[in-house]
Amino acid sequence: MNSVFNHFLQYVIPLLIGGAGTWWATTVNDKTKREDVYADHMPEWWDRLDKITQERDDLKEQVNTLQIEVEKQSATIKQQSKIIDQLNESVNELKISINKTNKEIDEDVKKGL
Repeated sequence: MNSVFNHFLQYVIPLLIGGAGTWWATTVNDKTKREDVYADHMPEWWDRLDKITQERDDLKEQVNTLQIEVEKQSATIKQQSKIIDQLNESVNELKISINKTNKEIDEDVKKGL
């Protein structure tokens, strides 16, 4: 039994200690590397975020400007549609007047012959 205990102390305990030490060193080293990566790239990320935010704000301004232009164009189209309707009505009235005048002329010509 003493021999089993000696083997346990001789092989298993150093194995556990070595494994725990390796795990701890890897974990600490990995966290440090990640933090270094974040620290190294953080200014780039902030610059990129600022650039994207500025682009978004510029696009919002463009959208607002275009919406105003669309509203103006819509008002112009509505106004022009009213004018076109009035002109069509005037043309129809003129056609009716011309037809009426032509009939009168035709009647006068028939009477005069």
